[in-house]
Amino acid sequence: MSARTDITKTPPRLAYSCECGWLDLGHMDPTSHRPNEGAQSLWDQITKESGQQSKVDPAGYKVVYDDGYVSWSPRDVFERCYRLITDTEKALL
Repeated sequence: MSARTDITKTPPRLAYSCECGWLDLGHMDPTSHRPNEGAQSLWDQITKESGQQSKVDPAGYKVVYDDGYVSWSPRDVFERCYRLITDTEKALL
């Protein structure tokens, strides 16, 4: 569960986006070496179908994390917020 300090501390752990809602910056860290954390890990699970599988839903994406957390995002929002990283960005990992 999140606390107010996750928003007010520097640097914040949570940020709000009008397009995507609340974002956990820890899970978005492309430099993270923790398993199943970071945008690249999420994208790999989706594109390589290596994560826990769910039924295909043309309206959006359901993501089930290893810790049991379930997230669902409308297709247009998800595809606007996530993209494949470039080779240059991948080299930074």
